Amino acid sequence: MGWRSLPPILTEFTLVLPQAAIAEVQDYLQKMKANPGTYSLMNNQCTSVALRALEAAGVTIKKFNITNGGPTYFTADARLLSPGEFRGYLEDPANWSFVTKERYFKAN
Repeated sequence: MGWRSLPPILTEFTLVLPQAAIAEVQDYLQKMKANPGTYSLMNNQCTSVALRALEAAGVTIKKFNITNGGPTYFTADARLLSPGEFRGYLEDPANWSFVTKERYFKAN
């Protein structure tokens, strides 16, 4: 059995947030559902909506960066943020205080 015949691996992220932040995320998503606007790869797609919902709740998704001047953080930008880049931010140790990750095989 080669690697191509293996079922896909799915990654599920869980964000542990205060109840008030959860309510803000839900409120943002309900407003988007009611008035989604026009899809735009640059500004209004699934990843940007998810990130903006978290930002509306006061949740900052960041990525640790070491520069010559010392450690800094990059903050995720919703514009042009691909699902893969968003995953990279969620997996970053800078967010481990509230993000957990599970990986599993998808059944065929």
